[in-house]
Amino acid sequence: MDNNFVKRSKNQWEKAINRKIKHIRIRKEFNNTTKKGTLHIKCYNSCFAKVLKTIFKNMKKKVELDKDLTKEYIKGILAAEGNINVKSTTTNCLYLVRISAKKKEEREHYKRCLEKIGIKIYCKDMSTIDKNDERTKNWKTKKGRSGAVLINRWLNFYKIFLMDLLDIHEDKKRKFIKHFLYNKTTKWLLEFKELSSEKWFRMKDLKEKFNLVRQPSDRVNRMLELKFLVKKKINQSKIRPVYAYRLTEKYFEFINKLLDNSPFINCHF
Repeated sequence: MDNNFVKRSKNQWEKAINRKIKHIRIRKEFNNTTKKGTLHIKCYNSCFAKVLKTIFKNMKKKVELDKDLTKEYIKGILAAEGNINVKSTTTNCLYLVRISAKKKEEREHYKRCLEKIGIKIYCKDMSTIDKNDERTKNWKTKKGRSGAVLINRWLNFYKIFLMDLLDIHEDKKRKFIKHFLYNKTTKWLLEFKELSSEKWFRMKDLKEKFNLVRQPSDRVNRMLELKFLVKKKINQSKIRPVYAYRLTEKYFEFINKLLDNSPFINCHF
């Protein structure tokens, strides 16, 4: 963290809220999660706190029942509490999106919201580590660690991208897309754009074009599940049917959206 970071952040937030900031705390373990610091607003009025707590409680119930509300709500949650985790020392690919939440009931609420918009949770929650447990847990900070909901798997990342769930936070969105491009599935999906001029192709055509050792049936089946391909039978055999495949508009919509949002690739199909 450079020496001017605190000063720059303080000046920016004071200008944004038109107030003087009295207390500043540097947490070194989070120095790579934000370029402008994070503002925490505290209110010491107990009556106001109770009203706010009731509003949040009722709001959460409504959010969990409405898919459109859930989607916009999750955008705000990811902007505030989301973290993008990448395998920076190996493949450089995206492997986790975390949503921090200290209390278990908060994490359960976020998971219900994610399920509502089609994002399945496969990982066990990251548990909260209290600062008093730091010694026994051998954690790197004496401040403890908040728990988190962990989102993994390419299909979930695809849905996050497709629903623009990171649009509120440009830095997180940029990091997400940059490392999403390194994921193996994204890489080979991008390779298929070379077939844009070919209306129909067979499995053996893919094998030859991409110099594959074996038939790319796994990739083709995955693309059929995503509705990136359509297929038709081109022989009369019931025992060994042969199919031809064609890329769909849905595939090109995804690829062009990816290219539109990527500073690393700049061509359309």
